[in-house]
Amino acid sequence: MRRPTIADLAKASGVSVATIDRVLNGRHRVREETARRVYEAAQEIGYHAVGLLRQRVFEDLPQYRLGFVLQKPVQAFYQAVNRRCNGTPYRLPKGTPASGCIGSARVGPEH
Repeated sequence: MRRPTIADLAKASGVSVATIDRVLNGRHRVREETARRVYEAAQEIGYHAVGLLRQRVFEDLPQYRLGFVLQKPVQAFYQAVNRRCNGTPYRLPKGTPASGCIGSARVGPEH
């Protein structure tokens, strides 16, 4: 089976080849709805540059960083929360009885 082309992606997403070029290369702005449709079509047909499309489509979305202070690190609940945080546990300065963890989340598709 051959690798999908830009023309295949344009047909699958219902836009022109020029619009695919705009989304891929960031030459001009396209509507968010159109860019998402191109991204979804790329996933469906197995387009080889789907990673680049993901980056282009979702690069303007905000990134949030969350911090948690776990005030009772010896309790099982807080230990479980600490294990589930994405990132390495962060220890507060020496002598502080609390422990915590830091993680970040990006709005958009699953990575």
